[in-house]
Amino acid sequence: MRHLVTVKKVSREPLRASVFRNRFALFVLVIFILVFSSCAGGGQGRQDGSYITIGVLEPLTGVQSGGGNLELEGIELAHELNPAVNIGGKLYPVRLAVEDAKSEREDTVTAVQLLVDREKASVILGTWDSGLASVASDVIRRSKVPAIGITCTGPRITAQNDYYFRICFNDASQANALAKYANDALGRHRGIIIYEQNNSAFEILHNDIIKRFEEFFVTYRSGRRGYNSIIDEFEIYAGVNQDFSGMLTGVRRDPDELPSIREINPDVIFIAADYQEAVQIIRQAKSLGLRIPIIGTANLDTPDFFAAGGENLEGLFFASHYNLDVASTPRAATFIREYRARNDNLNPSAVTALAYDAYLLALDAIERAQSTDPEKIRTAIAATRGNFAGVTGQIILDSNGDAQRSVFIKAVENGNVTLKTTVNPVGAPR
Repeated sequence: MRHLVTVKKVSREPLRASVFRNRFALFVLVIFILVFSSCAGGGQGRQDGSYITIGVLEPLTGVQSGGGNLELEGIELAHELNPAVNIGGKLYPVRLAVEDAKSEREDTVTAVQLLVDREKASVILGTWDSGLASVASDVIRRSKVPAIGITCTGPRITAQNDYYFRICFNDASQANALAKYANDALGRHRGIIIYEQNNSAFEILHNDIIKRFEEFFVTYRSGRRGYNSIIDEFEIYAGVNQDFSGMLTGVRRDPDELPSIREINPDVIFIAADYQEAVQIIRQAKSLGLRIPIIGTANLDTPDFFAAGGENLEGLFFASHYNLDVASTPRAATFIREYRARNDNLNPSAVTALAYDAYLLALDAIERAQSTDPEKIRTAIAATRGNFAGVTGQIILDSNGDAQRSVFIKAVENGNVTLKTTVNPVGAPR
């Protein structure tokens, strides 16, 4: 049953860009690269072999800039620590060509086309937000330049596209993990899902969660009479300073009005929305005395979300791409040490860790291909079958270009984020 909460759409405030600047050594390397650029006529490094261009497509301004800058942060750190690639026994400097998608679909198309046509990128990294990645996917496919998505989980990105890959789990895997945790660990079978309308990524994710929630209930409750899997839906619009009190606890004055969440009385709430809306819903639910377990999606696992939510997030469950506590390889130790040294001893976000891995995977594919030719690099990326271990773990790409990786379910407990369980993909190493 679908319930539409009509809230006037308002413009979001720009998110805080939290990306650090490159150090002096990287600055010198960039100057060196720019000299080559001017000599080569600009953007021709892929052909003359003086340097190698990796394109970066991210929303660095606009409503999606928080996530875009977190991904850029990881790419820049990886580039700073690994500024060159070995081809044929010779080191070639890597030039990052960064284009701002500006959180808009039209600007995303323009930006990715610039990376292909003007910058002559051999491989492209990004972009944050599945909606933006979906429109970039069409350009990627037509241009035949490989791209590595970082945290874009939407299913349409890699579907029928041999040139777009991703190192994060997809929404089907995420929905499976969330539904499994709600059923197995929390014992919940009457749910509500609140999702952002007019956002194709969240609409698809909401459908996946409904499907998997009901499938898991049937699987684990079959044969028990009197039980039924129920999940209702509430649609919301994107926007700041919304009043969700009617949706959460409102009382109907006549039978034709929509019931509130309190009246439906679910035993679990899923939220598939950007962090601004999620924070408002969680904060208002707490203030209105609604004590129902809330489960969020992986896009919430960012510093901005935790800073905005504060103590209101206590008791929240959410999916995540990365768990710092299991980052035990030498490569992971280097990443954590170097990140902390540049960021007042703070721990990196899951988004930044995955972005760091995306850059390293691009370098690894170039070296395995021993070429800057996009077609050969695409073939090398597609052949990543556990032969690359990043800071977030071993990366195994399936035939669709999707990473087969675990989903970490975390919770906010006593002010700290703790790992509750790990949901492994079928057939994945445990």
